[in-house]
Amino acid sequence: MSQKRTKKVIVILSVGLVLTCSLLVFRYYRQPTGQSVPHSSEKTPTSTAPSQSTSVELIEPYTGEIVPVSNRFSVKTPNGWTASISNTTNFLAIMFARPNQLESLVYNAEKTPLIEQQGIPAWNGLTEHFFIIAPEASRAFNPANHLEITSEPFTFNDGTIGIKYFVVKHASEANKLGGLQKDTEWQGRTYIYEKDGKHIEAHLALYPSSTIDIEFYENVVKTLKLQVQP
Repeated sequence: MSQKRTKKVIVILSVGLVLTCSLLVFRYYRQPTGQSVPHSSEKTPTSTAPSQSTSVELIEPYTGEIVPVSNRFSVKTPNGWTASISNTTNFLAIMFARPNQLESLVYNAEKTPLIEQQGIPAWNGLTEHFFIIAPEASRAFNPANHLEITSEPFTFNDGTIGIKYFVVKHASEANKLGGLQKDTEWQGRTYIYEKDGKHIEAHLALYPSSTIDIEFYENVVKTLKLQVQP
């Protein structure tokens, strides 16, 4: 009796083993091709670097002519503008337009600038003007001469870091200098460029009601460079 029971157990175990093997073989062949080998669940990082290096071309804000002043400095004068140059020893300067004529400076990319060598006229009072000068030390801009003045760094295109001064003059102070010509205040912007022992200043003065594009004028100032001696 015990032998029959033992044989019966063996048969049951054998059948179970066969069924188990058949199920494993069936599941194996049911897997999609290429999935029999396990893969890592980590994803390959995606590179954010460009496939090839690209050069960035700087776009000039305007076209113009690089105009030298007495082998001391040069500035890129916008096309369409008019400028007058003074080569006097104690007044090496270039003035754009005439006093109170800033709005006559109209940029025209197709028209080369007109450069005059007739000197710069004198003027009285607090005018609107734009000029660049290499002053003598005694005539250099002095922040202490102004009651309301602030300053901030100003970077020129050649990498020189200078200073931009912002001056405001009201009627009480302006009366000593010829008075206000319009509005209730006058604004002066002076840009100081110092390099290799040379001191150059750009002066932009206007009234608040002026409609000129100050950023455009500052782009002109940024082109200021020391002129290479021949």
